[in-house]
Amino acid sequence: MTAAWLMRRHAGQRRVALLALAVIVAMGATATFVAAGAADRTGGAYARYLDRADVSDVVINPSLSTTEIDRVIRDLPGVRAVTTDALFLGTINDDGHPRPRSEFDEGTGALQLRGSADGRYLAMDRPALAEGRLPSGSREALGTGLRPKPVSVLVIAAGSKPVIDMHA
Repeated sequence: MTAAWLMRRHAGQRRVALLALAVIVAMGATATFVAAGAADRTGGAYARYLDRADVSDVVINPSLSTTEIDRVIRDLPGVRAVTTDALFLGTINDDGHPRPRSEFDEGTGALQLRGSADGRYLAMDRPALAEGRLPSGSREALGTGLRPKPVSVLVIAAGSKPVIDMHA
């Protein structure tokens, strides 16, 4: 009986402080539940991306691609699929005149061009794009801008005629 009286008296004097403490505890619990929900969603995001994009288990990048290297790779034990791509560096040329490599090095809008004649980026190893589309045919290439915006994407389709300076 005495303990209950002391608790009521103490609570009555510090009602505002107890209310503030209850609000802080409620906010902390809410933040914990939100963080746990976000962790649950992102915990499997990478695995879902790997499944959706059909990412390769192994990527072999021979410096010089030859028929013999291709045959050796295809004959490796456990190989289920082999796809290839080609990478070129270039710049978009708006004036129709070739640009020297020195202008490319000065940051005039570098472009990585990737293309595949055997289905890479369609059947497997599909890149994740924030916007736009992937190349959908053998006469298209995926261009990724390095400068001025590192995430700009350009699909160069057959029939379009952008002037692209290729740099070795």
